[in-house]
Amino acid sequence: THQYDVWNAPAGALYFYGSDSAPYHVGIALGNGTMVHAATYGIGVTVQDISGYLPSYYVVPGQ
Repeated sequence: THQYDVWNAPAGALYFYGSDSAPYHVGIALGNGTMVHAATYGIGVTVQDISGYLPSYYVVPGQ
C-alpha cells in the first residue's frame, strides 16, 4: 500500500520518486527523514536528508 506522509516512513521503507505507475528512482528509508540511495553516476551510494529531494510516496515491504 502506498503511503504519502513521507516524513513518517519507518526505517526499511522504500521511498519512490515519480508516479505510482512509473517511478523513476528509489531509496531506502533510514528513519528521521534520511535515506540511502544511489545518487548519480560518479557519486555512488550516499545517505541524504529527504528534504532536498522529497519522495512521492513510500511502501513498507511485506505490508
